[in-house]
Amino acid sequence: MGKLTIEGKASRKIEADTEEITLSFQYHAENSAEASKKVISECELLLKELTHWGISPEQIHISDDDIDQRYDDRMLYVTAAREITIELPYNMEFNNSLMELIQKKQMNIDYDISYSLSNYKEIHKELIQEALADSKEKAELIAAAMGQRITGIDSLKISDQYDVSDWTSREQGSTFGVLADRAPMLSDKLKAPLNDETETVEVVWIMSV
Repeated sequence: MGKLTIEGKASRKIEADTEEITLSFQYHAENSAEASKKVISECELLLKELTHWGISPEQIHISDDDIDQRYDDRMLYVTAAREITIELPYNMEFNNSLMELIQKKQMNIDYDISYSLSNYKEIHKELIQEALADSKEKAELIAAAMGQRITGIDSLKISDQYDVSDWTSREQGSTFGVLADRAPMLSDKLKAPLNDETETVEVVWIMSV
């Protein structure tokens, strides 16, 4: 009886189906009152428009809210900032509408989108099984060349690149409206980014004659 330590890998390219939009409001002024007033005003304006698109404030998360005061050459500089995030199914038409709204209203907003998978946990469970099968196939070839066969697993180590156990799959919500009277754009039809999802396992296989 002997042992073989074999690494197995599995990967897939999968089109993202959810997105998280981060919107950052920031304004510089000579005092806190002026800076915070501008940030709140722009945030309220955007939230009001989003309610017309079917997104209520209760569906939006605030991730940062602060006022920073700094002195430079005895001058007071104040920066007020607020950051909100919106999670929704991938919708390029909505993304374009949001950017058009920011442009139309001449709002000073930083805009960032990250893309992910609603069934992330399920996909990575499948990838772990595929990586295990890959490791076993390699082990069986080596064992056969030595006149032995694989009879079991001594130990299994899963790559810590992803913590699948703590990931809760996201439920896709309904689709939302867009900016009224907007002209369709070619980029409305762009597909979501492809995510490279991978898993690696290290298995110690038991061999016997």
